[in-house]
Amino acid sequence: MTLAVGTALQNGTYVVDAWVSEDAVGPVYLAMHVPKGQWIQLRVLGSRQPEALPPATERQAFYHYLKQVNDLKHGTFPTPLGGFEEEGICYQTLANPPGLPLDRLSPLAQPRPARLSLGIVKQILDSLEALRPLGWAGLRLTPDQVWFAPETQTITLTGFDLPLIPAAEAEADRDRTPAVEANLVRELSHLLYFLLTGQRAEHTNAPLAVDLRRRRPELPTNIDQALELGSPRRPGASADTEPQSALTLADWGRLLPAIADLPADLPQPSPTVRPAPPLAPSAGPKTLVASPKPDRAVATPASRSRSLPVLALAFTG
Repeated sequence: MTLAVGTALQNGTYVVDAWVSEDAVGPVYLAMHVPKGQWIQLRVLGSRQPEALPPATERQAFYHYLKQVNDLKHGTFPTPLGGFEEEGICYQTLANPPGLPLDRLSPLAQPRPARLSLGIVKQILDSLEALRPLGWAGLRLTPDQVWFAPETQTITLTGFDLPLIPAAEAEADRDRTPAVEANLVRELSHLLYFLLTGQRAEHTNAPLAVDLRRRRPELPTNIDQALELGSPRRPGASADTEPQSALTLADWGRLLPAIADLPADLPQPSPTVRPAPPLAPSAGPKTLVASPKPDRAVATPASRSRSLPVLALAFTG
């Protein structure tokens, strides 16, 4: 679905201002939170498969989960974070994250420095452990759902999506928790590969560990082991038939080398600055500022030529 500019939601609490992107979760819009006068991101959930949305009780449980994440006041999660429904459509609201998504942080197919890449992954591991008491309902770790701020070297996770497994079913079947954790390990392995190579794992035919060794032979072999065990892959296998890893997040994290064991990162060019949000409709016209006048006039060739007869007459006198 597409929201028109000016669409008001929740009795005018949110007003859509512009379309931003279509990411792994769904379409994202820039909107104004009118009571606070702040720009936020507004995301439509379940728009690609509306017929597969979980029941209303499970959707309300997900919105309650977002409030619990918000109450953690953890710097890795966008604050405020929430959700609501209107006219049968599911929406998510989240604060504008600082920085840029990882897939827009560098030019296409450009690998990131090793220490920076490992630092980002270890920050994500810490954030996932902070979420463990609440669970990881529908969380995605794709490159467009992890934002990075180069100035502060911090990340923001935005990939909270409606879970595919209804909350009641997950509560009744505790055995699904290891499968959810194993999927996060897999996504982390793919994310680490993306950072170190600039290539998406799903577009790579060779096993990730083999392809990384070919591209980055200077890296410690610990990383090969983490990619191999975290994301086992057979040549030609599809995402549906590839085996899942049995590693926990803590087990996989222990496979990673220490940051000090990696080659020193070279200075990186500054990423492209994200454009500022458009002006609010109430903003007045721009004021033109006149250029300052020079302190003293500069003689032009014409003015110098006119002064020559005067000087000649003076010398004649």
